[in-house]
Amino acid sequence: PGQEVSENQISYGSGFVISQDGYIVTNNHVISSGNKITVTLEDGTEYDASVVGADDDSDVAVLKIEATGLTALKI
Repeated sequence: PGQEVSENQISYGSGFVISQDGYIVTNNHVISSGNKITVTLEDGTEYDASVVGADDDSDVAVLKIEATGLTALKI
């Protein structure tokens, strides 16, 4: 009460690159309320990401960035 709510909020989370062409798995709760998603890789490179799919019940989301030649997690 009495506090202004900022329209710009930032959330952070982790994820895993699962394919060399830019598919990433993360938690749904990290991206669910966002309207812009940015992925930052270990080397500091940033990419805008789009949501391919998300599931509230399992708390899993799949993102896609426009990149190639990424090192993917071996599952």
